[in-house]
Amino acid sequence: MVLRENIMAMQNKVGAWGKMTPEHIAKMENVSMNIYYAYAYNRLNGTPYYIGKGKDNRAYEKHTSVHVPKDKSRIVKLHENLSEENALAKEIELIA
Repeated sequence: MVLRENIMAMQNKVGAWGKMTPEHIAKMENVSMNIYYAYAYNRLNGTPYYIGKGKDNRAYEKHTSVHVPKDKSRIVKLHENLSEENALAKEIELIA
């Protein structure tokens, strides 16, 4: 709901020429919520040694507890366009 309020506030600042319909707002909410992914760091033989969830460049950023592969082809996004909740569920599923 905070996102909807922010969008409505933006719309009010833009003025009549920039009015968004409720359909536009709903589409923006759905797109912005599905920004997470589940990923793996693979060994040279292709087996995963780390499973994680993230958004933006998380899979490529330095971690405190695990080595990020220098060879970026060993970083594989397994599931994309997920909500944070679904990305966490996929991470747990893949680890189990």
